[in-house]
Amino acid sequence: MKKHKKTWSDLSPAEKAVIWAKLSPQRQAEQWPTLSEADRLLLIRENGRPPGECGWMMPVAPARGPVRPFMPMGVRVDAEGQEHAIETGYRGRSAARVSDVWDRMADQAARRNASAPPFTYAQVTMGREYQALVEAWASAGVRGISLEVLSQRSAGGGGEFIDAVCDQSRRIAQLRARVGPVVTLSVRRTRPSARGKRTGIPDIVLVDQVCLGWLTVAEVLKRAGWDTGGKTLDRARAALANALDRMSGAAPRYRPGHNMSKGA
Repeated sequence: MKKHKKTWSDLSPAEKAVIWAKLSPQRQAEQWPTLSEADRLLLIRENGRPPGECGWMMPVAPARGPVRPFMPMGVRVDAEGQEHAIETGYRGRSAARVSDVWDRMADQAARRNASAPPFTYAQVTMGREYQALVEAWASAGVRGISLEVLSQRSAGGGGEFIDAVCDQSRRIAQLRARVGPVVTLSVRRTRPSARGKRTGIPDIVLVDQVCLGWLTVAEVLKRAGWDTGGKTLDRARAALANALDRMSGAAPRYRPGHNMSKGA
């Protein structure tokens, strides 16, 4: 008996949401006008549905976007003074955080059956810290911020608030200075006849477009007119990884074309 192949209309809401989530933002933008109004509303709603392990008390919130579950951990000291890591989720349930570009790139690597994620935990943490710092600094003094944030900022008076904003600005400048003027993806290393419409991508621009613009490395390359395959993509990922290492103050990793043993 011939097996019937499911069409889009045969899929359940959950199946549609899974398929949609696997598409790149560019592909989603292309397909969005072709969807019916009912499917658009369904995908918007499913996009804000939390994972089951978070429990029924976490509401569906489309404006929040997709989230990733995680189990909060704490430390308990026993009677003998030994410390033990324990799960602290409410009634054993997972918490959730908003899914971001680092999750997308990790998912893409998993679909390619890569042996490891493209970036280390320390590099991803640095990227998220930089994003949070820039967003906090950029929102300083903006109307419409939450009462909780406003009360925290104004608790110590206006002077402390301005000092905090200045400290954030100095910290951002320090992190960007650590990345420096390095241009790993430079068109000067390419023959003029092979450059085409490519533009150079300074490392700090690569960091900003990924961390702040939420573009994957492949999407950054495509915008700048670069080939997104093979060695070019590996080189761009290495450039981003090394930039994040410099930003965090860690020792640089190997970069394609550089002999680290000679200090190149």
